[in-house]
Amino acid sequence: MKVLLVNKFLYPAGGAEAVMFLMWRYLEAEGHAVIPFGMAHPRNVLTAYDDALVPPINYEGQVSLRAQVAAARAIWFSDEARRRLARLLAETHPDVAHLHNIYHQLSPAILDALRQAGVPAVMTVHDYKLACPNYRLFTEDAPCTRCVGGSFHHAVIHRCVKGSRSKSLVCAIENSLHRRTGAYDSIARFIAPSRFLRDILLRAGLPDSKLLHWPNPVDLPPVPRSRDAGYILFCGRLAAEKGLWTLVRAAERLPKVEFRLAGEGPLRAELETWCLERSLYHIRFLGFVPPEDMPALMRGARCLVMPSEWYENSPMALLEALGHGVPVVASAIGGLPELIEHGQEGLLVPPGNHEALAEALAQLAADPAQAARMGWAARKRAERDHAPRPYLERLLELYAELGRAR
Repeated sequence: MKVLLVNKFLYPAGGAEAVMFLMWRYLEAEGHAVIPFGMAHPRNVLTAYDDALVPPINYEGQVSLRAQVAAARAIWFSDEARRRLARLLAETHPDVAHLHNIYHQLSPAILDALRQAGVPAVMTVHDYKLACPNYRLFTEDAPCTRCVGGSFHHAVIHRCVKGSRSKSLVCAIENSLHRRTGAYDSIARFIAPSRFLRDILLRAGLPDSKLLHWPNPVDLPPVPRSRDAGYILFCGRLAAEKGLWTLVRAAERLPKVEFRLAGEGPLRAELETWCLERSLYHIRFLGFVPPEDMPALMRGARCLVMPSEWYENSPMALLEALGHGVPVVASAIGGLPELIEHGQEGLLVPPGNHEALAEALAQLAADPAQAARMGWAARKRAERDHAPRPYLERLLELYAELGRAR
């Protein structure tokens, strides 16, 4: 089978790419041909199809009004992406297309090329872009669902996209235009990794018959971790919606417990200064950690902490912790309660409550035996719900079903 994999980034940029690359490896291991399509970038995995990629796009660098208008038009409908994909389809004749993140740099214009070539499409939805102009259902430092039913003007009123009214307007028009024109109607199935996301997509107007709930797969190490170095680990973007202020305030209450924060983001300098002023030397900022170093860092943690204050969908860091047999302390928000059961694979706490978070973390910090039991349950859950092999088999069945319906 020939499978066209479409994602705007063809290098490890985040959770969407982690899922895409995992399935890419498994598809090729089973003898299927993978044809990647996305945006050219120096960090891309090199393939035989690089000439077809869309030239790099930098929306931040547009200065003139003319350039800004052209950039906005490309966000709404990219003729360049459509033309390049049409040529690739004519050369390769894939059996099915599997889309991941296509917004902005590719746009749903590529669906026209797929429809004209008669190639069925399935899309794994990794965020809330189809319902929310800023992807996150989070604005003004709080969760928000104002736009979910189609009232995208709220994004402009609240400057939801990077605090800019003009950027918010472009993205609000994007969502409105795509909804009004049925830009995504030709997609045969939408895969939602969480039930929470599936419900949001249903509220956003996607038909129930096209929506599937499939938890994301994750690589499973041969054996779960055998070493617990006792530190508490955070992995992710250092941003407000990730609950970093709640985390450092909780950590302040636990001066004898080491905290390691892996990741970069807009809050890093402010957080480091805050911790330094209070002599909180037990909180270590690791910065960017290369993907090849993450397994060892994860396996040494007493637990992973995910104090998110936005509607997380299905974060790969949490799934990787489960796969390594590491328990998780997480906020009870969005799709997170679907991934761990309180008292089994970890602990759930109210979002934004640093006292409750500190209490949960102190519980595991003081009881390595309990953490080990939860870690064992975490590994069993990963094997049951997130193993790649069953996911691949379901995916191939779906591809075959769509192929028969052509």
